[in-house]
Amino acid sequence: MQLEKITSGIGDKAFALLKNGRRLLTFAFHPRSNAARIEFDNERRVFLLRREGLFRHRIVLYNEYGIKLGRTGIERGQRYIDVDNNRYFIRSTDKDNNEELTIYQQSALPLAVCSMDKAASTEDPGMLMVLCWYLFNPAALRQPAI
Repeated sequence: MQLEKITSGIGDKAFALLKNGRRLLTFAFHPRSNAARIEFDNERRVFLLRREGLFRHRIVLYNEYGIKLGRTGIERGQRYIDVDNNRYFIRSTDKDNNEELTIYQQSALPLAVCSMDKAASTEDPGMLMVLCWYLFNPAALRQPAI
């Protein structure tokens, strides 16, 4: 998968997730409102990011209805993201002119690998939480049409 920075009317920092040249989703982050917007298929969602904790170092993800979906943290020196009671670890590596984000669980086997241009790279945990929510929550995304 390829994560590409794009110009979009949906936010200040906008990215598209591409797989085999096909756009899977577009997501953007608005720093003033701490809102992450995501567009996929014919659906649009908004997520709110809040800093919580004693020193406000933990970022918590809420959906548009105020329900807590995930949070960030560090365990044994590794960054992780909890989304829907699942823990995903994030590792970024530099390869030539690209940065590669690897998302994995307890075993080091990657669940998803996204490459992106270094100039467009993001270390924004809110964006990574939204990406994990999209990639690993198929029940919430593919509801049958009524």
